[in-house]
Amino acid sequence: MTYRHKDNDELALLGIGIRLFNDITTSFKLTLTGYYQ
Repeated sequence: MTYRHKDNDELALLGIGIRLFNDITTSFKLTLTGYYQ
């Protein structure tokens, strides 16, 4: 399955969205495991 982007701006926003999602899920996981102490 491939995603056809229309232009480079859309591709950049998609990459930022993926990184933001990964950061949020990682911080949530670390919070649940008690890393923040």
